[in-house]
Amino acid sequence: MTSIEIIKNSTIEFKKNCIGLVIATTPFIIGVVLVQFFAIQSLKVYSGYGLVFLTTLIGLILNSLITLVGLKYYLKQKSIAVELTKSKVFTYCFATLYISVASSLGYLFFVVPGILILCISFLYPIFIIKDGQGPIQAIGSSIELVKGHFKLILLVYLGLEFSIRAIKYIISSLFMFIAEPGQIFILSINFISSLLLLIYIPFMFVMYQELTQCQNKS
Repeated sequence: MTSIEIIKNSTIEFKKNCIGLVIATTPFIIGVVLVQFFAIQSLKVYSGYGLVFLTTLIGLILNSLITLVGLKYYLKQKSIAVELTKSKVFTYCFATLYISVASSLGYLFFVVPGILILCISFLYPIFIIKDGQGPIQAIGSSIELVKGHFKLILLVYLGLEFSIRAIKYIISSLFMFIAEPGQIFILSINFISSLLLLIYIPFMFVMYQELTQCQNKS
């Protein structure tokens, strides 16, 4: 399967499941917006690092739940039953932080290493929620599965990232015409960014399925 076919199939899958994904994750998307609202209001009277750390941590957990609950719902539609536990949520958070730090350091070295890290670790959420792997093991499993198919996943990942960033830019530009940047603008962008996380889910699974089939054939 080519990168174009994967993108096409993933887009079809997203259209088919988008309403269910949104319904399943709405409480956590609203939670992200409320945490951001609380942070904006609180920072007007208190600007301590503790508050910033707390709201960032809660935001990370809520965004993790958006991805994991969305994946759980999507896998259920594929007749794959998975259990979402506290352990898996914290494992996902740790893996996300680990990859974020590693890719950020990679971006400091001419960008390419950062993109490489994000590409090869793209499938780690599936190994966490489906197979119950730990953070490092899940990242390692993603790297192992992607090995030999880097060009394919690079094209899919870049196509996905470009599309999502373009959507964010267009929506942000539209909001700029509606109102001056302020609380409503920031909260709206946070809401949309959380919604856009759902687009990754079918792309991850379609890519995971395709690479697993290739691995089984070899």
